[in-house]
Amino acid sequence: MIIIIDNKEKMPWKFTGIDCTIIKQHLNAGDYSIQGMEDKIAIERKRSSNELAINILEPRFINALERLSKVEHPFVLCEFPEYYISTLPSNSCIPKFRQKYLRVNAGFLYKKIKELREQFPNIVWVFLDSRTLAEMKAVELFKKYGSS
Repeated sequence: MIIIIDNKEKMPWKFTGIDCTIIKQHLNAGDYSIQGMEDKIAIERKRSSNELAINILEPRFINALERLSKVEHPFVLCEFPEYYISTLPSNSCIPKFRQKYLRVNAGFLYKKIKELREQFPNIVWVFLDSRTLAEMKAVELFKKYGSS
């Protein structure tokens, strides 16, 4: 399996321990895919509730979801449990001195995610408890949808 990591991905998953080749190149949709199957499976990754809170206000994130929704099996994998949203700004990786500048609260973020799920019903949102579990889920999805 040849895994493509979008060249804009700053802290990519390593995919250690699995038999794969990793290449970095531009992806039209998502942060991760499989070579030759970019229209079949794509994964958009969110590292923290903070990243999601920031991105959810940006038109470019909506554009990214629009492109992702055109893939047969589109996923948003979050490297944090969903309940972290309800504790925002705690567990958000935002330094305490910056938390007062956060422009969204938990209720707003939940509302926006609900709206995005309705706007793009084929995109599957998966919240996991850690970076490691998210990476493992990505491998599972690649094996499941990358071979069909």
